[in-house]
Amino acid sequence: MAAAASAGALASAALILAVSFRMKRSSSLLICGVMAGFIISAIISILQFGAGAEELKMFYSWSAGNFTGTDMGGVTIMAVAFLAGAAIAAANAKGLDIMLFGDEFALLSGARPRQTRTAALFSASLMTGAVTAFCGPIGFVGIVAPHMARRLSGTARHAAVLPMSMATGGLFGVTADLLCQAGSLPVPAGSMMALTGIPFVLAMIISGKD
Repeated sequence: MAAAASAGALASAALILAVSFRMKRSSSLLICGVMAGFIISAIISILQFGAGAEELKMFYSWSAGNFTGTDMGGVTIMAVAFLAGAAIAAANAKGLDIMLFGDEFALLSGARPRQTRTAALFSASLMTGAVTAFCGPIGFVGIVAPHMARRLSGTARHAAVLPMSMATGGLFGVTADLLCQAGSLPVPAGSMMALTGIPFVLAMIISGKD
């Protein structure tokens, strides 16, 4: 299942990159990602119609997002995917720093924006695909953690921001799960993430900070 999830994530990333490379606007990657999300949602809806009651129950439990159903085998697979993705991200940190100034500056500096962007998306897809296979889609971690990490690290350098983002995201997820399990009626961690993540994003938009 983890292999299938990672393969699906990588296939989606490859599709997004292939289409975005043919567009000139910087917003093309975001637009392609949204369109890919709609396509995948449609495929999931079609598969649900052919599933039985037990499969649907498992799917809804998984789609809520939680850490309770993961065993040591799953933890091992996620750890391997994390180490591989983190290694790729670390090797790509310098290129990402240069790309902060735009693709044209990166090209003039001898960097390769297309390869850098591909490596970044590949590492992110590898890690998130493996985690999502076992824990389900737990949203807002990828939005909240990087901004918190940038403020905590006090720099925009990816060599510092990337590990801080990983640590912040992990702490955010574990804290949300502990809060969910502390109540008399445990709720999925994904729900807690949404309750805390949405106000954070709204506050960020209102303040005009990115």
